[in-house]
Amino acid sequence: MSALKIALIGCGAIGRVQALALRTLPEYELTALCNRHLDKAQQLAAELQLDLPLYTDPATLLRNEQCDVLTICLPPEQHHDAVLQALHAGCHVMVEKPMALSVAQCQNMVQAAVQSRKYLGVICQNRWNARSRNLKAWVDSRQGGAITAGQLRSLWWRDGNYYDLAWRGTWEREGGGCLMSHAVHQLDLLLWVLGLPQAVTAQMRNIAHDNSECEDYVSADFDYGRFNVSFICSLVHHQEEQGLILDCQQASFDGIDVHCLRGMPNGYPQLNPEAAMEFRAWLQRLPPAPYSGHAAQLEHFAQVILGRAIPCGSGSEGLAALMLIAGLYKAAVTHARVTLPLASDDPFCHHATRVSLMPHFHEKKVSLETMPSLQITL
Repeated sequence: MSALKIALIGCGAIGRVQALALRTLPEYELTALCNRHLDKAQQLAAELQLDLPLYTDPATLLRNEQCDVLTICLPPEQHHDAVLQALHAGCHVMVEKPMALSVAQCQNMVQAAVQSRKYLGVICQNRWNARSRNLKAWVDSRQGGAITAGQLRSLWWRDGNYYDLAWRGTWEREGGGCLMSHAVHQLDLLLWVLGLPQAVTAQMRNIAHDNSECEDYVSADFDYGRFNVSFICSLVHHQEEQGLILDCQQASFDGIDVHCLRGMPNGYPQLNPEAAMEFRAWLQRLPPAPYSGHAAQLEHFAQVILGRAIPCGSGSEGLAALMLIAGLYKAAVTHARVTLPLASDDPFCHHATRVSLMPHFHEKKVSLETMPSLQITL
């Protein structure tokens, strides 16, 4: 079969990441680029060394190009309308995370994909790295015995000028701070591995970003009934750590290494190298993946469209991540334990009503329409 014709909308930092990944995949032919600021599209096309049609408006692109797939790398406020527009035009759609600004918007998108009989995927590239795949296999195969506890970390660092872009750091346009735009990666991993918790508690604050209305620090607790997972995310951690650690009856596992202890007669622990060796041998037997990150998910997306793979990272899964985020914001604002899933008429499931309930830690002082660099350095 010939390569799927794919067009990319949004040529900023994450659009560049996707474009470079697409160049490595024979399943796709990149046929057009679109960006509101034409110079960004021109810069990306030159870097790719491709002579492509360039557009500043998605509607014009869809009228002029025959695309099998549209991948959307726009700011979060534009995801909902762009996805609906692409589905209506008859394209399969991949959209960057967060999927949209609210649970209700996500529900509209999922319903539109069903009605159009097209596949809607949501980028969750961390599922395709070795560490995440190992964690998923660990839980699915019941390694280590029953889960007793967990710790989820989404610790990033961003300088103050990160929020100089007009849409960043606003409840209305970005939808939130570190929880919405950064921790969505690890929250998706949590949902993929463990599913939706029964309830959440949370608190949030803004510690170091005075050009953002939104949070840059959140701590929370996920109640899974038999065990709890503690969670922390921030934009003030210079070491930049992300990951899920699962404590089980026989071992603790973070997706990279296994740690095992055993009790001594006096109740204190000692290392259990024999058990650790057995678990590490199991880990070595897991099959490697040919791709990782965005390339792996985009390759999988093509296989789903071609009927060769079961969807992983679908619109419904992107919706689940927004449901969890909505629950965390509700818990932080109301200072109450919040049961999940939220009801469809809950004000935290709808963008306008949620925005009206959120605190403004600061007011925006700098609002630039574009930033000079396309490169994500870390």
